[in-house]
Amino acid sequence: MSVLPVSLDGFDLRTLSDDFYADPYPVYAALRRSDPIRRMPDGSYLLSRHADVEAVYKDPTRFSSDKRVEFRPKYGDSPLYQHHTTSLVFNDAPLHTRVRRLIARWQFWSTACSTPSSARGGSTSSPISPLPFRSR
Repeated sequence: MSVLPVSLDGFDLRTLSDDFYADPYPVYAALRRSDPIRRMPDGSYLLSRHADVEAVYKDPTRFSSDKRVEFRPKYGDSPLYQHHTTSLVFNDAPLHTRVRRLIARWQFWSTACSTPSSARGGSTSSPISPLPFRSR
């Protein structure tokens, strides 16, 4: 089976074709093979190799997720601006790390509390005793 070469001429994430949505994998392969760090028409970069993405994520001194400068002209001082600049994915350490830990801790406890006791080694055959009512 032969694979037709994929042209990356004019490739722009803002104007993806129906063909891309139907099968994006040949484009991904072409990006990794011939243009793994691609400068996009809007000036941003598209990284298509895992090692490159990992290097960027692990270098907060040169790369940032902070979108305040980019989003202020787009959204002004609006609720959308507040959302996009305080959201976990658009923040760097230490705020990102602190919020991620809180979410992980909440997820752990909510999962542990919602898991039936039989899955935790207990018994579900006896009903849970109600808390005693205290009047004041």
